[in-house]
Amino acid sequence: MSEPNPVIETIAELECPWCRRRFEGKLLRFDMAFMGRTVNLSADPLCPACRRLAEQQRAAEEEARRQQREAEWAHVCPVKYRLTTEADGETDLDHLRLRVPILGDLIEWANTDRKRGLLLRGETGMCKTRAMFRVVRRLWERGMSCQVWTASRFEAECQAARDNHQLGSFLERQLRPRVWFFDDVGKMRWLPTTEGVFFDIVETRMRDQKIILVTTNDPGPVLEKRFSDNVGPPLVRRLRDHCDCYVFEQGK
Repeated sequence: MSEPNPVIETIAELECPWCRRRFEGKLLRFDMAFMGRTVNLSADPLCPACRRLAEQQRAAEEEARRQQREAEWAHVCPVKYRLTTEADGETDLDHLRLRVPILGDLIEWANTDRKRGLLLRGETGMCKTRAMFRVVRRLWERGMSCQVWTASRFEAECQAARDNHQLGSFLERQLRPRVWFFDDVGKMRWLPTTEGVFFDIVETRMRDQKIILVTTNDPGPVLEKRFSDNVGPPLVRRLRDHCDCYVFEQGK
């Protein structure tokens, strides 16, 4: 097989396609022997002034995209749990790393393709929610749709859907996102309808191998008692079966 002909670089007078000014620039010449002709191509067709303008435009467009993404993230994550480098955030990442030594492991968990969920358990004030939102952020950055719930809001919206005869559509909406984060499971007592819907969501998402993220203050036996007798034990068993569990303890 014959060796390819080298690319020849020369300096030539070029015309900028933006401003039509003439300038000296690098010209690359490709000898296309198999086509019977030579192709000339400028290394950068823009003059220096237009090149700087193009770089400024690209930087402005990138900043606009970043700001749009941060605005979208603000709809997912409350301001308290956003980093100080995010839109109006209040969480300092270095301080969070000191409070949660396993934070790097949790983010690495989010970097891999997961078919299981994640459960963080520990006493209040251990930064479980802040840490979990770092997991949510990483999954969100990977393009996964995310839904976030607290116990009181879930109860309110579930009961509103029941009253409006829209419980089925409410349930379906919880099954669509790739990531479903429930903060502080067991924080309050629910009506039986809410318990049943929550159990169905956990059961179905586990069956469909969609990610469930959960934080709770309670160990399994205590969490069981937060629910009705026919819901608590099977719910806790499913969370254990479907989730990788981390316990947050003082000094660890």
